[in-house]
Amino acid sequence: RVLREYTLYYLVFYVMMIFFYGIIDVLSVNIVDVFHRWQVMDYLEYCQYRFQTRAADWKGRETTYAEMLCPHQRSVDQLCFSEQYYFIITLSTVGMLAWIMGMQIIFVNRWNIFNDPASAVVLLVTGVVCRLCYWLAWKIGKVSKVWNRTQDLTEQAALLLELAAGSKAATAAVVGLSNLPRDNAPPKPPPGSQHEGWPEPPPYDAQGMERYRRAFLLENQQWLQSTFSDLRDVEVIAEHRESLLVALSSLLGEVSPTKWS
Repeated sequence: RVLREYTLYYLVFYVMMIFFYGIIDVLSVNIVDVFHRWQVMDYLEYCQYRFQTRAADWKGRETTYAEMLCPHQRSVDQLCFSEQYYFIITLSTVGMLAWIMGMQIIFVNRWNIFNDPASAVVLLVTGVVCRLCYWLAWKIGKVSKVWNRTQDLTEQAALLLELAAGSKAATAAVVGLSNLPRDNAPPKPPPGSQHEGWPEPPPYDAQGMERYRRAFLLENQQWLQSTFSDLRDVEVIAEHRESLLVALSSLLGEVSPTKWS
């Protein structure tokens, strides 16, 4: 039990530890980069590039995953360690702290929620308030355009395909897009990478896209080898056996394992 007069010492200790935690993180990243040859900073820059070129306002709504990662790592990689990811972490942490504080209040005061006639009213009012806060936050986000993309790259790709087919409407739309300010252009690849100074090929350029992917594979060869070695682990395969069978059956056009008798 912490005495009240010792609270200041604990507070100063935790404030001072923030500085040393930063130093520990810097040393850890350098050890991983130099000793294990894991390019952490390059990966984070690539995550930032993927977040800036996302196809949806909310990154978690995208249905494409990084197939080169282990299955249990794809959900974390999906949000690209962006501000949306830390927003979810912060929101979850605040929710857990509020839950723990509420349970502590109930236990300390020995309140029996099942014996109190007002419990149903309190739960109903709490649910209504939470729903109203959700609706208000959604409206504020729509009005303030938080995390809205400045360009829809999917529409641009469709316009390029129509342009290749000779559509006059697509030609006019592409001309309009070319007149947009430079701030709306897709971000450049991370500096120092294989793609630096290399514009991304259009979707219809199969050979250009193949060279673009091959450069990525050459740059991340060691990381891919380490990831594929994890995929050969028997425990990982057993853990994700059902999802692998479903994916394999869909590729082969066979009956899904969920429908097996």
